[in-house]
Amino acid sequence: MSSVKKNAAFLLLVQISTYVVPILIVPWQTRVLTAEGFGRLSVAMAIIMYFVNFAQYGFDLTVTPQISVHRDSRDKCTELFWTTLTAQILIAIAGFIALMALTFIVGRLADDRKLLAIGYGTALGASLCPGWYMQGMEKLKLLSMVTFTGRVLSLPAMLLLVRTKSDIYWAMGINSAVTFGASLVILGYVLLRGEVGRFRTSIADIVAALRAGWQVFVAVFSVNFYAYTNTVVLGFVAGNVEAGYFAAADKLVKAGIGMITPLSNAAYPRMSYLMHHARDDAMALLRKLLAAQGTIMLAVSLTIFVSAPYAVKVLYGAHFLPTTDVLRWMAFLPLMAGLANIFGVQAMLPLGMKNQFSRILLSSGALNVVLIYVLATWFAAAGAAAAVLITQTAVVVAMAYTLYSKGVVQAFDTR
Repeated sequence: MSSVKKNAAFLLLVQISTYVVPILIVPWQTRVLTAEGFGRLSVAMAIIMYFVNFAQYGFDLTVTPQISVHRDSRDKCTELFWTTLTAQILIAIAGFIALMALTFIVGRLADDRKLLAIGYGTALGASLCPGWYMQGMEKLKLLSMVTFTGRVLSLPAMLLLVRTKSDIYWAMGINSAVTFGASLVILGYVLLRGEVGRFRTSIADIVAALRAGWQVFVAVFSVNFYAYTNTVVLGFVAGNVEAGYFAAADKLVKAGIGMITPLSNAAYPRMSYLMHHARDDAMALLRKLLAAQGTIMLAVSLTIFVSAPYAVKVLYGAHFLPTTDVLRWMAFLPLMAGLANIFGVQAMLPLGMKNQFSRILLSSGALNVVLIYVLATWFAAAGAAAAVLITQTAVVVAMAYTLYSKGVVQAFDTR
């Protein structure tokens, strides 16, 4: 079995835990915490995810290919490892200070200061995880097993500790503990095995790394920004109940989108390598990815659309029936996400189109902010769902047009 297929298999295990476990947990949370409590938890978690993305800084996309290209140079990998890890930790520390300051400035956040402080363990954990190193070296077995185990263990923990609406803090704490604990195990493994040596990184090295990854960070953060902003804006504009309806649908859609992540993450370092060393092979791999992801995501989207009423009733109960319309609006997001991944991450980035990639996603983030505010004000959760679909479709069209205008049509020529 090729390394790409092996790594895809391991990452599939992670995706099962990432999306299936929450699907098993969320029905319990919606019933115990109620729509209002679940919405409050979802808004707080969405805010925390801003800081998770700050801490990660898009290094999974910028450092992973560097590790892959220099995998035979221990000295270079050591330099990349410590510079990147230090940058992540410093960003996470600064982020915590900023978040706590915001809770004293924004009245809406003051009520959730304790909840946000507990949830910040997720961001701290993300800053300690050298996932980009493991991906670049194509050694994903440990990363997958540790992450899978932690998330599976969160299921009984949630059932035992979250029993009433007031247990919302336990719900947030369990989420933080899973990420933080898994990151410590993975980091410890890399260090104890001596895979990297000692390196005294400098402020200049860190600044250089941040500058090198700035364009991709802006692009990635723009996408994630509008993904999380929908829940946050709903919480502010329409209240926690509407945010709860949206978050419930979003869990199912993200589970569908997660179907492409194992293949995408496993293929990306290989795609980066092939673009530098064997361009024809890279284009052949792109064609295969387009066919596979397009077919899988279309099937997923159709399944979500058709089964929406039954899925909502069974998973969340009668008091969450408004989620049905929201889910149907979002049903074709998996297809759009699959196409955007091929056109953007797998094609544009390895081909050196970072500027175009960043501009598209930054523009889409701005578009979504405008749409979400207007549509959520008028149509609450359903409006937020429509805003996401319109924005993601615009991203796909813009990326496809950019590739076409640059003459990269051979990558998608199946003849």
